Formats: sequence, structure tokens, C-alpha cells
Amino acid sequence: MFSLQRTRYRIHGILALGICLLLASSFPPRTLQAATKQQEINNAIADFKDGQFQRASLANVVSSNPNDKVTDQVGGVQLGPIGLIKSWSRNNLFTLPKKLYSMGAVSIGSRIFIVGGRGRLTSDTVNNPQSEVWSVGVSTLDGALLDPGWQAEPALPAVQNAAKVGQLPTDSLIAPIESPAVTATSDASGLNGTIYVIGGSAASGILTFSSYAVRIGTVVNGRITGWQEQIGARLPGGVQQASAVTAQIGGVTYVYLVGGLRRALNSGGTTISTGLSSVYYARVGSGGKLYKPSSPSTEGWDLNPAGIPVSDPNTQGLWDASVVADNYVASTQATTNAIYVIGGQLTPQVQNQSVATYSTAVYRALIDNSNGSLSWGGTPGQVPSPRSQSAAVSFRGNLYMAGGVANGSSSTNPDGAMLTSYVEDDLSLHQFTNLPPGIDGEGTNFLQSNGTNGSGVLPQPRKLQGSVLVRAGANSPNSAFLFVLGGIGTPGDADTTDDNGANTIFYGKIGGGEDVSTLGYASNGWYYGLPFDVAQQFSQVQVQEIDWTTLITDTSLDVALEYRLSSSNNCTNATWSEWLQLDGDAATPGAAPFSVNGQNVATIVDPSSRCFQYRARLSTTNAFRTPLLLNVSVKVNIPGSPDLSPKTIAAQYSAKNAFLGLNVVIQNVNTVDPPTLAADIEKKGSFFVDLCIFAPGATVVAPTYPLTEQHAPACSTAYANINRSFMVANSNYTITQWLDSVTNKPKNLIEYFKQPGTYTVIVVADSFGYVDEGIKGGEANNISAPVPFTIDKIGYQLSLPVLHR
Repeated sequence: MFSLQRTRYRIHGILALGICLLLASSFPPRTLQAATKQQEINNAIADFKDGQFQRASLANVVSSNPNDKVTDQVGGVQLGPIGLIKSWSRNNLFTLPKKLYSMGAVSIGSRIFIVGGRGRLTSDTVNNPQSEVWSVGVSTLDGALLDPGWQAEPALPAVQNAAKVGQLPTDSLIAPIESPAVTATSDASGLNGTIYVIGGSAASGILTFSSYAVRIGTVVNGRITGWQEQIGARLPGGVQQASAVTAQIGGVTYVYLVGGLRRALNSGGTTISTGLSSVYYARVGSGGKLYKPSSPSTEGWDLNPAGIPVSDPNTQGLWDASVVADNYVASTQATTNAIYVIGGQLTPQVQNQSVATYSTAVYRALIDNSNGSLSWGGTPGQVPSPRSQSAAVSFRGNLYMAGGVANGSSSTNPDGAMLTSYVEDDLSLHQFTNLPPGIDGEGTNFLQSNGTNGSGVLPQPRKLQGSVLVRAGANSPNSAFLFVLGGIGTPGDADTTDDNGANTIFYGKIGGGEDVSTLGYASNGWYYGLPFDVAQQFSQVQVQEIDWTTLITDTSLDVALEYRLSSSNNCTNATWSEWLQLDGDAATPGAAPFSVNGQNVATIVDPSSRCFQYRARLSTTNAFRTPLLLNVSVKVNIPGSPDLSPKTIAAQYSAKNAFLGLNVVIQNVNTVDPPTLAADIEKKGSFFVDLCIFAPGATVVAPTYPLTEQHAPACSTAYANINRSFMVANSNYTITQWLDSVTNKPKNLIEYFKQPGTYTVIVVADSFGYVDEGIKGGEANNISAPVPFTIDKIGYQLSLPVLHR
């Protein structure tokens, strides 16, 4: 709050959202029946990071344009780099608790969990299945593992298994497991969730066979509190080397078990292996248990009507494939949940009879929003060569695959390559052409690192490793961190310590690390903002205007925004209107470009709504330039208005009838056009209350509202400067400090009442009309009626010193 002096009178000052002086001759327009408020939706990195990215990524940028509707903060959205991860780091401070491979690995929030696997301590001579479970925290700033490193979690529980086809559970209970299918769910906090360990290879003596057990771990505050076996979800015949993924659709979470291998003993005691192309799926219910989608109260799985559409007539199934599930943008410009199955093994190698075969195909299935079932949509892409025993993750429309075995020859040695692709709007994988030297993948659907031109291969080749992705935090220059845990190295190379399992941890940084200078950006990408409750603490608001700021440096770039509205009370599960196009470029209405550099404004006319969502399609025709979306806000119309008025004006007397001062209370209560809104609904700052004092015998003249610098001195004797934030809806405020209208310095009101007699005072609330009180007469009560009172003698309140003995 401040005031400035002009000639011998003060200018009433006002604070706005920056440092802004409203000249005394400028008054708020009286054209609205409701208040307007600019509400930021996305501005800083922390705002943008929770939206959905499709071939787009976060950007650490900020605009310094003073004409922007909102003050821009660091953070925005740009097109996603088409790069391979440039470099991989080997974490030498932390290693796995032991050498491991064929284990399960998942992340919940910023914590990594590894489950089971085959491994041994340095002192062991034989690799054995494991039952141990470990976890470690990850820094969301730089991807480093956090002290105290890996911590033991409750081990897997021992469960019954069947070693023979059709056999009942054995009497022996077995806990260790390798090659299980492992996936996890988590809540919004990223601290709590559920881990599913499905099937795997179990051993009883010298026999190994596929487990049918489903073990469920409960995670609370980042740690496993216990395990349970769900007997009702056992898999007939068992399965190992399958893939498990989760998908959340309409508030329902599904677990999918894709392909796998079934190993068991036949009636003659011979081990038989059968590849599976089946897909089982279940709905996550109470306590994390799995239930049939077709019968919500029945524990277990449904078998999807169609399995993986492998076309080779000699194929037994598909196992050791890489499987990802995510939410993508389809050609209908609607988001679609889909599963991609990449590579894998098709047939086993039978000694002296046949050679194992492997897949180059990528299969895609769309997830039905109503019941979670899958419908396969052909092969949207191919890997450059057959590949198995790898691990893949999906992140913001990109697919990342690390290591594995390139099965183009009879070799089963691991590979250190990194493969990257991205999903187009038609849900196919992008086909790469005209690649620069040193980047493999020309004419295919995957870029492939070869260790040159800045494209990073793994520090050491790996297969059967664990691989997880951890999202970066809002303050990180990166978007995510990809981890490669353990695995098997190349036998016979210079490093023999990883031939039978490794305890190494490699990680690469996504976002900020891709090779933009070589490969550039995707030609287009999408960003979906989260649904936004524009009503917040108000009801029946109207979205009046949408504002967004862009950085567009040339005509090759554009940002096209669309929006939709809903009157639903729950914005997360709202019923939405159709998407509508916004156009910020008045020079080309209805056609590209749809945004101009800097501030973009679009006025809309729409009935009352509560929920708002926008999406942005960023595009470029220059692979080495990207547009930037810096912030998005809406201006909303809120019914009602503030209504400031004097509530109490009373003289205060002592017990002996001596005058002590005035009690002046103002209020913000809208009786003309409710509801009442806060005085700072439209802008921050302050307003003034003026006190007109008429001495005994003086003519009482009511002031003209609003006061001006020309006629205020004839009335105003003292004034108070009130912060708008003090006047929330339906509130009262007692004025305790007054300033002299001539000197602008604090003054005791008693000094204006030195002579006995009858005085008259008038109080003017918001005397210069800075607070918009609507068009229905809110200002009519700003001036009080004249209040007379008689003073016989003046009293003074004294503060006596405190005496200490």
C-alpha cells in the first residue's frame, strides 16, 4: 500500500499484480454484471509436468515480454527430440545387492523394486533362483540412487506349484522364482501401490517348471508391508518369460499378461516347452486382488478372445518379448489406450532337430474402454532385426528399448544397442528416413545406436536385465531416467565378471540428453493439459476468454490450441463437449497459423461451465526448430460482485462521558446483487476510506461519489488505506489507523475534535471507486448517512510506564 503527494493533496495509490499506479482520473468500467478473474492453468514446469505428452516434452524457458497477460515463469512445452539417449552413466557408488538376471523390476513413484531372478553372491559357484526383494530410492533431480542404497524388503512368500501337466499342487512350498512377469500400480502420490509377481520359473531339485502362482505385494510410503498369494488368480498350467503391464481406463485399472512360455513334465517325465500367444487380463479390485472383468465379483482372469496375432504357421507362441502399454493420441485426435508387443522368441531350439526362431514384428492392440478387452490392429512397425530378451518402456509417445539379443544370426550374445521409436497419430510407428551418418535404422521404424555420432550404447552389452523408468521432478532439466539393472554380459570378452550375471546399474537421461543437433525434433506433437476446475470456490462461472503465450520464431512453426468445457461437478470424470478450435492469428482466421508469437487471445461465448481442458498441437516444417507453448490461462466471469459500505460509525466515550474517538467498521456484504465476492477478486492492491468531519456550526454537504482530487479536499479530513485482501466475502473490518488528508501522515482522530459541540461525520467506503462493485447499484451504499454526536469534553488514553521493583 502506498500514497503519493501531488500539490497539497495525496493521490490514492493502488497495487496491482505487478507495480502499477492507477491514476486518480481513471475509474473501473461499469459494464459487467459479474467480476472477471484471470486464472492460470499452466505456467511453470510444475504445472505442465502432469499433463500428457505425445511426441512433446518439457522446456526450461521463460518469456520476458511485458505485454503477456500473465507473468511467465520458467517452463513450457516443446516438440519432443527424435534422439537416442546420448550417453549412459554407470553408477559406481551403488551396485545391486548381488549379481542377478531374469528378475522382475518395477518402479513406484521414485523408488525401484527388484524381485527374484537368478543370481549368486561372489562366493557362490552356481546361479540359483532367488526369493529376495530389494528397493532403492532415486533422486528425481538427476537420477542418482539415494542413500542408504538398496534395502531389503519382505521376501517372496513360498507357494505351491505343479511340476506336471494337469498335476495338483505339490506338497512342497517354493519361494524362489526367476523370469516372472512383474508389473505394478500406484496412486497419485507415487508412494503407495501394488506389485504383481505372476508365474515364473520355479525349481524343485533338478527339475524346473513354470509357476502358476500370483503373488501380490502391498507398498505403503515406498516400502513393501507384506505379500499375499491370490489362489483364486492362479494361471492354468503356469507361465514364465511372459510380460505383464497395467493400464488405467476410466478409473479402472487392468493387469495384462501377454504371451510367455509354459514348461512342465509330461506323463512320461519328460520336460516339454510350449509357447503361448494368449493374453489374460484382470481388473484390480479391493486389496489389490485380481478379478474377472466379465464377472466383477469372481477372482481370476479372463482370457482375451484373440491372442497375439503371430502369423507363422510353425509358431508356438511368443515369449521374451518387450511389451508396453500407454495412452496415445490417435488419428481421430482422441486419446487411445494401446499395448505394443515388440520382438520376442517364436519357437524353441530343439537339439539336433530345429533352430529357434525370433520375431521382427511389432503388434498393437487397442484397449476397449468399457471392459478392458483387447482388439489387435495388425503390425504397425518392425524392429530392424529379430530381437528378444530385451526390455522396453513407453514415455510420452516414445518407445525405448535397451539391450537384449539381436537374433539375426545364431549368436545368443547380448547387445548394447539402444532402440528408439515414436507413435504417430495413426498409432503406427514412425518410419525413419534420411538419417545422418552414424545413426542406424534407415528405412525402419527404430533408430538404433551404434556408439558413434553422439548416440550412446550401453556401457556393456546386456540381456535378461531389469529395466525401469523413473519420472524426473519439476526442477530437473530432464524428463525421466531409464535404468538398466543387472543382466548377462558377453561371454569371453575382456570383462568375465558378468558372464553369469551382473550387479551393475546403468542409467540414461531422457529429455535434455537426446541428440537434437543431429536428428532434430518430431514434425508434430501433442500436449494435453489436465482438466481444470475453473469454478474452484465459485459456482456457475463462465469462461469468457482463453489466453496463451507462445514463442514462434518463424513461419515453419505453429501451435494450435483446442478446448472443451463441461458443467460436471467432477472434472476428473466429466462429460465433455466436443473439442473446439482456437485461433490467435486474426490475419488467417480458421486456417494456419493458429498462434502468433507472444500473446494470443481468443474470446469465447459459452454457457456456465465448471471444467475446462485444453490440448495443443505443436508442429514444425523445420526439423531443427520447435515452437514453444509458455503458458495458458482463462479469464472467467464470476456471478456477483464485492459491495463495500460503512457498517458502524459510533462515537466512543469514557465512563465520565469524555470523547475517546470513533469506531468505524466497513463491510463487504452484497445485498444488491449477491453472491458477495472478495474485494481482490479482479486485482490485488488497496482502496481508500475517507472520513468527512463537519465541525460545530458547519454546513453538512454530502460528497459526490466517487471522490476526485478536485473536490475531495472540501470534504475529506482523514483517510485510511485498506488492503483489498482484508475484505473477503461477507466480512467486516475495523479501521484502526487514519492518515491526515493534507500531510498523508498518521494522526489521532481526537485531534480533529478539540472543541466541545455537535459534530457530524460521513464515511465514504472505496471513496475513489477502485473496487468494481457491479452495475446494479453496489456503489449506492458507499457513502454513509450523516452521523451527528455531541462532545462535552475530550478524553485521552495514556500508556503508563511499567515499574520494576
